[in-house]
Amino acid sequence: MANIVYKKDDKLIFQPYVIKEIGGIRVAILGLGYIQEEHPSSKLLKLLDPIIVAKKYIPILRDKSDIIIALTHIGIGADFLADETLIPINNKIKDDEDVTQLLKPYSDKLSEVLFTSKVAITKKEMGNLIAEAVRSQTGSDIAMLDIESVQNGIKEGDVTLAKIYAIHPWRNRLLMFELTGEQIKRALSEKDAIVSGFNYRNTKFL
Repeated sequence: MANIVYKKDDKLIFQPYVIKEIGGIRVAILGLGYIQEEHPSSKLLKLLDPIIVAKKYIPILRDKSDIIIALTHIGIGADFLADETLIPINNKIKDDEDVTQLLKPYSDKLSEVLFTSKVAITKKEMGNLIAEAVRSQTGSDIAMLDIESVQNGIKEGDVTLAKIYAIHPWRNRLLMFELTGEQIKRALSEKDAIVSGFNYRNTKFL
């Protein structure tokens, strides 16, 4: 990951790129990522502009490789702006038939319609529903979910397995603690959350 560094000294946390030889072809893979700098878990980290960082590394990688792949999680708008000679992987690139066949069992499964919703459920409503479900299933007094854990609601109409996975695409674990009211207040003062079992003013989950 080439564009995430420590705040204190700008040193890299991860290796910025790797070079693999595949079938006699040298392939360079440059990692560009994203973090929420305001998140408590990122307080020691700094996010550098991925385009500036990519322009720094691309000349280096050209000398060392035959193909450069930018492995990114920086948003579609920023992808491949680093150098106009890079080839974006988008819907203009023809599908590889072998890869399509390899993925077909999975794509077919994800396209399976599980049920039909007569109403739309917003992201906020879905977050509240999941928090209630967590509290109910665990038998806890309250439940708190990371504000970013619920990514989507569902629209009215057919709901596929893919759409269900899109609601909560992470592999988060449920943890149970016995906390005092003061500890709960302190946790919520540092990190906004989706909650069940109590009310508080939530400023981010809109």
